Amino acid sequence: DSKKDEWVYVKKTSKTTTKVTDLSSAKSYKFRVRVYNDKNNKGSYSSSVKAVTKPKKVTSLSYSDLTTSTATLKWGKVTRATGYRVYQYDAAAKKWNRIKETSKTSLSVSGLNAGQAYKFKVRAYYKSGNTTKYGSYSSVLTVVAKPSKVNNLAVTNVRDTSYTLKWDKVSGAEKYEVYIRNGRKWTRLTTTSKTSYTVKKDGKKKSLKPDEEYKFRVRAVVDSVKGKYSSSLTVETIPETMSKLTLKAGKKQLTASWSSVSGISGYEVQYSTSKKMKNAKKVSVKK
Repeated sequence: DSKKDEWVYVKKTSKTTTKVTDLSSAKSYKFRVRVYNDKNNKGSYSSSVKAVTKPKKVTSLSYSDLTTSTATLKWGKVTRATGYRVYQYDAAAKKWNRIKETSKTSLSVSGLNAGQAYKFKVRAYYKSGNTTKYGSYSSVLTVVAKPSKVNNLAVTNVRDTSYTLKWDKVSGAEKYEVYIRNGRKWTRLTTTSKTSYTVKKDGKKKSLKPDEEYKFRVRAVVDSVKGKYSSSLTVETIPETMSKLTLKAGKKQLTASWSSVSGISGYEVQYSTSKKMKNAKKVSVKK
């Protein structure tokens, strides 16, 4: 007993081996043995032998501060551990490589590729003199680096109640979240595995109205890890389609009438003597 600086009796046995239990982890012990006979006469003590117990298994391995190329690994402190060894799995070589040895309970790893998955594990070690004992490995932790930011968000095929958004593919992305904003609040519109999405008026959501301004943004998702939002894109829907157009014939004129459309500056009227509207002439009419 190093605290009391004295030897403590453990047990008696008729065998030449014995198992000593209830020792503390990550600690150095000394043992000695002596014989005795049926008259309880005792021999001299043997030379002492040093035994070092292993540290406990590392638990609570997790990560934080995730970016497209870095992550911070964290784990629980192991009592009396001298330090920790961190390992990363090399999928190509199919082996674990030790990447760092540290006395801290966290480690920042870099050089990750956006949207890619990496595996890590940690074990504690205890050093006493020239003897080093290693604990069991922690459970394997998979870290997925954040996917890259979505680029080149654009709009095509604009209609009065629909248009198509498109964007560049993000390496490793499993899906994309599309968000819409009409006012102050951003709302997730849909999740898709494609790099385009046609936004249209929905009977329930009524996500689009004619002649309205909307903002959109998109982000990539890999294994529930979400990347940065794309730059926002502002789109203005065109006015709604004209309806109830009527004509009233006069001697030398035609009077055209139609239903009113709100929120516009005016109307453009086209007329032609051809059935296919060839060479149609335009007349602007203020609201």
